[in-house]
Amino acid sequence: FGMAAFINKEKAYLNKRLLTEVGYYLPSARINKRSPPPDHNNDYAFLKIEGANFPANIQASISHEILKKPNFHLIGNESFDTSQFGYQTPSGRPIQITMVYGGSQTKLIFQIKDAFTGMHHCVQACKGIIEACCDSLNRMANQIRYLKYFIGIPCSAVNDASHYVYFNDDSDLCQACKRRTSHDTFFCRNCWISAAKMCNKLRKEEDHHLTFSDLSQVVQDVAEKNMISMLRKKLNVDIHKATKSYQEDRQLMEALMKWETKQSSPRHSLIKILHEMQLNHTADKLKLHVPITSP
Repeated sequence: FGMAAFINKEKAYLNKRLLTEVGYYLPSARINKRSPPPDHNNDYAFLKIEGANFPANIQASISHEILKKPNFHLIGNESFDTSQFGYQTPSGRPIQITMVYGGSQTKLIFQIKDAFTGMHHCVQACKGIIEACCDSLNRMANQIRYLKYFIGIPCSAVNDASHYVYFNDDSDLCQACKRRTSHDTFFCRNCWISAAKMCNKLRKEEDHHLTFSDLSQVVQDVAEKNMISMLRKKLNVDIHKATKSYQEDRQLMEALMKWETKQSSPRHSLIKILHEMQLNHTADKLKLHVPITSP
């Protein structure tokens, strides 16, 4: 594979005409115009890429893997940062998926434009796209140090936050996110989530540990709810005797840090405890992935 995706015959439409010859697709060669910014319905998934270097020709590479799959075809367009694909369902009604290249943002956005064929076919289309992303980036893993990638869903409740999904994972959208999502948006997001959980190539690199920032946020939220004593009782760890000058929140932080060392999966365990205490919003914060932005 080089800078272009190979297009087999009858795998692409240009000006609504099926191409009957083989060809090549080079997204970066199109200079006509940039696509309009996507709307803010959050009815999409995104691919986030991290690594010592950003993969070259990633848009063409993923397109190449998509076109190798059955039932997928390329739809010609003029925007250099956008690739459009159709997924042919048995009913004959295609599902259109748009891939928007994010460039320096290291993400690609996919949106389902025609989801009237039922959830099963939409999930299969999403799964094919996710598998193509995995195949493309796994091939680059030996060339780029520290290469990692994630499939995520933007959170509707917290700005710039995301929910990452993995194969056979029990994670889900936060409660606030579910309440703020329209029916159509919820359907599209569910398709992506279901597809990611079915893709065995999308395995999670476990990150069970809690950061100091995580613990500080929990202490702050619990203190505001006057539930410090309840959480300490659930943690069930002994710390040194408190003095009058030793604040309750400091005691709780010490208890949390000591409790964490005894847990095989402290993040998951603490989320479970917070749900038992009806502190669902605090638990949801531990599930969110908020990107760090430069000042």
